[in-house]
Amino acid sequence: MNQEKEVIEIGKKVAALEQAVGNLAGWQKAQNGSIKETRQDVSKLKYWIMGATLGVALNLAGIVAVLAGLKG
Repeated sequence: MNQEKEVIEIGKKVAALEQAVGNLAGWQKAQNGSIKETRQDVSKLKYWIMGATLGVALNLAGIVAVLAGLKG
């Protein structure tokens, strides 16, 4: 009878562990999706910053050209 209780108790623990592992697997999948979305957002932001920097550089080059034309 004592062994029967132990087997039942072990079965309950195994079931709880299976549920916990299932929950962790679901959480990990969600986290991986969030990481992928964040990586894509950072990539878009990187290209936006590069474009803005190029715009500023071209604007400065235009200003320098205008100023050089005024002095010449």
